[in-house]
Amino acid sequence: MKKRRVSVAAILVKLLVILLLLGFWLAAGRKVLKLATAWNDFFFNEAREIQSCDYYYYQKNYGGLREELSMDGLDGEAFGKYHEAVQGFEDYQQYLQYKKADAAGVSGAAAKAEQYRLLVIDNAENCEYSENQEQLDQYKGYCQVNVGKFFHT
Repeated sequence: MKKRRVSVAAILVKLLVILLLLGFWLAAGRKVLKLATAWNDFFFNEAREIQSCDYYYYQKNYGGLREELSMDGLDGEAFGKYHEAVQGFEDYQQYLQYKKADAAGVSGAAAKAEQYRLLVIDNAENCEYSENQEQLDQYKGYCQVNVGKFFHT
């Protein structure tokens, strides 16, 4: 058997190639991490989320707005106006549904309608965002005008 002679130059070339490959993989790894963190910022952009909520809000599409808020988990002061508008609308819709159920003779519906009627009035009287006041006052006015009209007593 012949013994192979290892040259110092070959070892240095191999070592240099290994260092270059290691440097390449480290740089690529840092770029991937930077891209991953930027990707998260891309998906949650508060200004873009507010713009999307505004679209539903000004169209008075509170169902779409509710979906936008809940699917994206949008909370905080920037989205408070939208949550208040959705909650006011939902309470008003619940009032209307229980009022119709009471008119149809469903037992217990009158009490639930009254509960939601009081919530609608409370929403209007304790409105935090002036943009919502007009709409909440409309709900309140409708609830106060028609309070005894459909209830069985």
